[in-house]
Amino acid sequence: MPYILERYDDTTKVSIKSNGLHLWNPPPISPESGGRDKLMRQLEPMIASSFFRHALIGLCALPWAWAAFAAGNCSNGKLMYNKPVSGLTCSNALCHGADPSLAPNRLISGANNSAAIADAIRRGAGGMNIFQGEFTATEIDDLAAWIAWGPGCETPAISVSPASIVFAPQAVGSTSTGLTYIIVSNTGPVPSGVSVSHSNAVEFPISNTCGGDKLPVGGVCAIRVSFQPSAPGVRSATVTVDNGVSPRLIGVYGSGTAAGSNTVDAVEYYYAEFDSYFVTAQPDEVVKLDNGVFAGWARTGLAFKVHPIGTSGSLTVCRFYSVAFGLKSAHFYTPVAGECARLKSNPDWIFEGEVFAIPGSGADGTCAAGRVPVYRLYNNGEGGAPNHRYTNVPAIRDAMIAAGWILEGNGPGFAFMCAPQ
Repeated sequence: MPYILERYDDTTKVSIKSNGLHLWNPPPISPESGGRDKLMRQLEPMIASSFFRHALIGLCALPWAWAAFAAGNCSNGKLMYNKPVSGLTCSNALCHGADPSLAPNRLISGANNSAAIADAIRRGAGGMNIFQGEFTATEIDDLAAWIAWGPGCETPAISVSPASIVFAPQAVGSTSTGLTYIIVSNTGPVPSGVSVSHSNAVEFPISNTCGGDKLPVGGVCAIRVSFQPSAPGVRSATVTVDNGVSPRLIGVYGSGTAAGSNTVDAVEYYYAEFDSYFVTAQPDEVVKLDNGVFAGWARTGLAFKVHPIGTSGSLTVCRFYSVAFGLKSAHFYTPVAGECARLKSNPDWIFEGEVFAIPGSGADGTCAAGRVPVYRLYNNGEGGAPNHRYTNVPAIRDAMIAAGWILEGNGPGFAFMCAPQ
């Protein structure tokens, strides 16, 4: 493979060429400087070296046009760039170096056309036959992206945790005291700017350490979120963490309680296609159900009061989800410790957690003064899947019984649990 030294006009400008391709262009050297002989002494061992005899130089220095750059995965291209082929890598300082966009050693830049790279490899141009079979077509696109732009084309990436936050019920006008954080991590290949915004600063105030300098690779910053409801009921906000490439949206939810009260609503929903009922006091679930995130569900207009977990004089309610009935699988609630324990060992049911607290009923199915009976009704497996409905409305109870549903609980009161007023 011939190498040619060229001389230009009044200054000595030496370039190494192979098959008409410029492989190395050092800066011009004045004849008076005495640098010509020094330069030639430097060039002789380079020309004779195995590195210049390998096609790596041909790949790194082909003068392809910047305009022909083909989009690829830059980060993966970096891996290809550092992949040893015949013991050599393009990241060698005699080639492009670790950052090809800097074009050290005056190598001709712009080797960024993946089609040209593929063609050169196929033809073995400049000895590039050593690359044949080493890269897939996609990898060649990726390699071209990295050679063209270097670190400037790597995309910042961040992750956030948790994906959502649900606060415990909070009295209107008061502020949560716990430390609740969203952690932002730079999981990408380059430093990333991070901006934070939110949709409800009044009820979910935030402070954060994510401003200022870019977040370094592997670095983390924190966003502290508090909850101070201005009205009773479900409250929500969205915290947006943006790195300029792919914003992350974190849902933040809570329930405000009236001053002097510690009750929240357990809201009922209905899925008409499956004749199925569902009840929840979780503010994030209420927001998503109301917004159609879980399609097909609609409010029935009914609800009953429950307490936060840990309320004195109340039982903790376990929630389960059945996976044994396909799309018709349903939820099941119980404040009875023995029933909760049995279902935890049943493979047909998944324990989802403790969801709220509520006073229990007496052995005769009655409730203490100031509390409202909540009835549990079972559809007896009609429609191919079990479903339960929980209601504190006697007229609804009687209509469900008339429709064939089974009232579960002890008589004569048949209250399964007792809602606070």
